[in-house]
This record gives sequence, C-alpha cells and structure tokens, in this order.
Amino acid sequence: MKKTTAIWAAPLFALGMFSAATAAQRPYETVYAMSNSSRGNEVAVLSRGSGGQLTLAGRYLTAGRGSGVGTAAPGDPLGSGRALIVTENGRWLLAANAGSNTVSSFRMVGNRLALSSVVASGGRYPTSIAQRGNLIYVLNAGGAGTVAGYRIDNRGRLQAIPNSIRVLHTNAPDVGPQPDAVRTPAQVQFTPDGKWLVVPVKRFDSPGEVRLYSVDEDGLLSATAVVTPSTEPSPFAFGFDVHGNLLQTELLAGALTAYSIETDGRLKAISATVINHQAATCWVESTPDFAYTSNPLSDTISGYQIGRDGSLQLLNASGVAAALGANHFPLDLKISDRGEFLNVVNAGIGAVQTYRIRNDGQLTLINELALYPGFSGMAGLAAK
Repeated sequence: MKKTTAIWAAPLFALGMFSAATAAQRPYETVYAMSNSSRGNEVAVLSRGSGGQLTLAGRYLTAGRGSGVGTAAPGDPLGSGRALIVTENGRWLLAANAGSNTVSSFRMVGNRLALSSVVASGGRYPTSIAQRGNLIYVLNAGGAGTVAGYRIDNRGRLQAIPNSIRVLHTNAPDVGPQPDAVRTPAQVQFTPDGKWLVVPVKRFDSPGEVRLYSVDEDGLLSATAVVTPSTEPSPFAFGFDVHGNLLQTELLAGALTAYSIETDGRLKAISATVINHQAATCWVESTPDFAYTSNPLSDTISGYQIGRDGSLQLLNASGVAAALGANHFPLDLKISDRGEFLNVVNAGIGAVQTYRIRNDGQLTLINELALYPGFSGMAGLAAK
C-alpha cells in the first residue's frame, strides 16, 4: 500500500476566512476506478476540476488481488456491478478483491486513501458490495454463491456478522480459474428503504431471476428469497430511480426494465424490456429524470427518459446517447452526486471517460483519462 501523508489542520481563524475563490480551487468531485489486477489490486483516485475534467491524484493498493483478464468474457471478468463503492456517509471506500477472496476498506481523507482493514469475503470470488448505515453485504459469485454480512465500525474496520451467510445455490460453472461471468449472480444492493437485499441471477441459457431477501432489525437476511422471474435469461446490474423503483438491465435483450417493489417483495413491471437496439446492456445509473445504460459489445451508452410514473422511454430512437469508439467496451457507470456528470469505465482501453449530462439528457464528452492497459481486467467505479 502506498503511504499517505498527514493532512494539516488549519487554524480556526483561517477557516473563518475561507473564500469563494479558494473553494473554487478545491476538487469538484473525486472518482475512484479499480484495476482489478491479478498481480495486486489497485484503486486509482481521480480529481475533477471545475471544468469537469478528471486528473490522476494517486494510486493505492488494496492488499488483495483482483481477477485479472476474464476467462469467459475477457473484457468483463467480474460480470457484476458495485465491486467498488463509497459508503453513504462519504467516509469509507470498499473494494472487492475477486482473486484473493477478500474485501478491503479504506478511510477517505481528501483525495487520499488509507487502508483500514482487509477481511475474508465469506465465499469465493467476491464481485459486489452493498451498504446501508453500518451494515455491509458482500456477494461471492463463485462456487455455490453466497452473500455474507458485516458491520463497519467507526475506524472503517469490517467485522463479520455471525450466522449472516446465505448460500445462493447458483453454482455457476468455472471457466479456468473464474466462474462463468454470464451465469453468475450479478450484483447485491439494498432497496432505498433498507427492507430488502436485491440479487439478480444470470442464467444465460435458462430463465433468470431477481431475488429479494428481507432484512431484519439485526441485519440478518431471510432464509429464502422472494423470487421474480426475469423477462429474459440474463438480468445484469441494476439501480433505483428517485421513486425507489428498480431499474434492471437485461444483457441478451439489450434492454432496461423498470419494476415497482410490492410490499411482499414481488416485482411488478412498469415498463418491461424497453429495447435500446444495442448489444449486451449490462450497467445502469440514473438521475431523477434520466437513466443510462452501458452496452459493451456496441461500444455505446443508451439514454432513457424516466416518467413521473416510473415508465421508461428511449431518449433517441437509435438507442445511442453516446458512441464511445471501437473497442472501448464500457462497463461500470457512475453519476456524480450533483447529477452533472456521467463517468464510464472503458475496459477495452483501460480508461475513464466523463460526459456532461445536459438538461435534455443528452451527453457531451468532456475528457478521457487512460489508467491501465486495455482489456487487462479493469472493473469497478465509485464517486464521492
């Protein structure tokens, strides 16, 4: 791990004289991208200037190993969303180390990171992390598949919760040393109200499903899940709109479905399989008005208008809100907290792109920052 230097404490009188000009010079936002290297996983810290451009601020080892290049899908070894997350309070960064079956937690100090803990992930091949308050769940996609619970303390250390592991029985076959990324559970995340933990399961050649596990007051999950069959075999990563509806990507259909979540955990389609005419729709991020998906086999991003009732409609008839260029292979997406910028991991060229989100939802490219070799396993994106 790279050493960090201590942050000096400004005198109170200096803080009182903090000017607007000084504030304008501070980083607009910090973005985090993960190498997922099998030789030593690393997080790159990127600072955003007032014009929206990202620059490299530092690199920090996770003290774990990533998966490296994918064996089933070379550009997408994890086959998941949220392998790297910032906690809701903005204090901690959590990273999944798929190659060493561990999870790392970092304390965030300005544009610097300080490693707090590295713990076993509670299974094989961790690919996704969920957080609400001090409760953490980690998705392990290998073998039978598990979700494992943790508490994060005020020092950023993860402590395993006894009896919290739930076996998913997904049993994705291995391709070499990795589970087949198109037949694994895709992501783990709490619903906005914290009542459910959501886990979509990709089947690829048989019906997929979206599972919701109820979460009790002790942070433990129900023994069984409420299961909604997917409208197509490969439900991939997902997110939530401002109303709490589930936005579920569909890999094979090249589509996005919006579901309402019923009180019993069942999902009811608001807009089912809204096709974007692109290939391999896998990740989604949203603002109150718009949703965006990445389509790695088309090297594009699709945009959707979100209606007041949660319905979805394409922004462009072509389904293309941004054409990224050949072999960019876009994976993870992250919208800035202010909703102004869309950040994209382009695994094919080892870079992060930033787009400005215009008032009409259209995207304008700001810059592209190269970080790692193309198709080297890069995956995971977060922002503060």
